Amino acid sequence: MTARLPRLHPGDQIGLVAPSGPLPPGQLEEGVAHLRSWGLEVVLGTHLNTRHAELGYLAGTDVERARDLHELWTRPDIRAVCCARGGYGSQRMATALDLTTLRAAGNRLLIGSSDATLLHEHLAARFGLASLFAPMPVTDAFRTEPEVREHLRRALFEPAPVVLHGEPLGPAHQVRGHTVGGTASLLVSTVGTPLQVRPQPGSIALLEDVTESPYRLDRILTQLVQSGWFDSVAGIGIGSLHDCGAPAAVRAAVCSVLEPLDLPMLWGLEFGHAPGQHTVPLGAPAVLDPRAGTLTIEPALQA
Repeated sequence: MTARLPRLHPGDQIGLVAPSGPLPPGQLEEGVAHLRSWGLEVVLGTHLNTRHAELGYLAGTDVERARDLHELWTRPDIRAVCCARGGYGSQRMATALDLTTLRAAGNRLLIGSSDATLLHEHLAARFGLASLFAPMPVTDAFRTEPEVREHLRRALFEPAPVVLHGEPLGPAHQVRGHTVGGTASLLVSTVGTPLQVRPQPGSIALLEDVTESPYRLDRILTQLVQSGWFDSVAGIGIGSLHDCGAPAAVRAAVCSVLEPLDLPMLWGLEFGHAPGQHTVPLGAPAVLDPRAGTLTIEPALQA
């Protein structure tokens, strides 16, 4: 079972960290302004605006990025920790995290997507916490799409079941289980490492990705299958596969790997890197209903 925290209220504090790539100039202020407009007090990580001196694709050193996450997660006045953006870097800094200290600090809500998939797996899933696979404040989707921001705001302040719609593939029986997953290329990056957390029996796997060509999606999913990642999964929900190539080729590659698993599956759910992305709870009870073409996920926070 996973733990669900109470919903947020105006005046609550939320920490903002950059565990992956550096922030584009001039975008942090706009993202923070949106969060503050909801009544949240935003606490910025010390190294949020740092860029690694030699590796410009990282927001500071691994130790600096890990220290920011540690400091905000362990502060008793912080209700949630939100990743500012994705990119690459969570895998490098994850081994610098002191899991014993973080666990002892108590429960926090983790918010983020893309490269934050690794943190959902390494922290939230390992600690037994529900979390939010959600658009991040220093991304185009959050800054330019009001409906995307509103979906996250409701998930934080007015938690209710999320209903996603997709095309049914495979067996038609209904399955119930807790959601797990995120960006497929990040999930496969932990296979065979101490960071990997395998899905619990009966899980519903949610998968999405961006800019991965059909053959690369084939390779990613094949490795997950061969590693046993799907062995305990009861159903699969495929979100957006944005900028991954011709839709027919993408679908053929994905289905060639996943359909032999003979699991109920929904295709084209409204989450991931594509425009209009929904906020999706991970570690939350869900019902995948192929006959209705719906995936209904309970909120990550208590109403």
